[in-house]
Amino acid sequence: MLFGLVLVSCVTLIVGQTPCDNLKATYRVFGCKPFCPNRVTYSCDVAPIRINYQQTTCYYQGDGKQYQPGDKIPTKVVSQAGTSCIYTCDTSDATVGPRWVASECSGEPTDATQLCSSQIVDYMGPFYKKYAPVFSSVVTSDCPRKWINDNFSNVPLDDCSANRYECCEVPTTTGYVKIGSKFAATTYIECECKCPPFLTCTEYPKPIAQ
Repeated sequence: MLFGLVLVSCVTLIVGQTPCDNLKATYRVFGCKPFCPNRVTYSCDVAPIRINYQQTTCYYQGDGKQYQPGDKIPTKVVSQAGTSCIYTCDTSDATVGPRWVASECSGEPTDATQLCSSQIVDYMGPFYKKYAPVFSSVVTSDCPRKWINDNFSNVPLDDCSANRYECCEVPTTTGYVKIGSKFAATTYIECECKCPPFLTCTEYPKPIAQ
């Protein structure tokens, strides 16, 4: 019955809209799956990082293996900065959790926003912890420039108990907002629920001081 509700929602929302333009590359990289062919709502519960994430090791989606603290990914990985780097598993900060730390980088930097594949190492933790991806309002890109989890405590939440798949997860809360909900996360970052389960946030440039 729930699956049927999701299908109805998808058909209704797709008409005249392209709400997933920002997030579809991120969903593809992390392995989130669309609920229906028009790709308006996704499930990230099936993403490899969500399934395999552990507190004491680092999961690398590229080869499906767990790495111990101090272990390195055997081959260099292209970082968000566009350089090829060795990534080392670090679990020293319990408040951050396991993370991949880049070192021994080489090559010429490229536009970081174009390298969506680097998210599986650079943003493993933020993805698992359901942070909000932030896109630039000035640079056209399929990839977020950063992920945030602060400034969400005062966001009015919606009742999504009937079908949470029609809603976006709000970072640092256990709540949701419905598709179409908009709010300001900061003075220069606006968020909207367009393509669940993640919010779509946009960062606008700060005005130049006169």
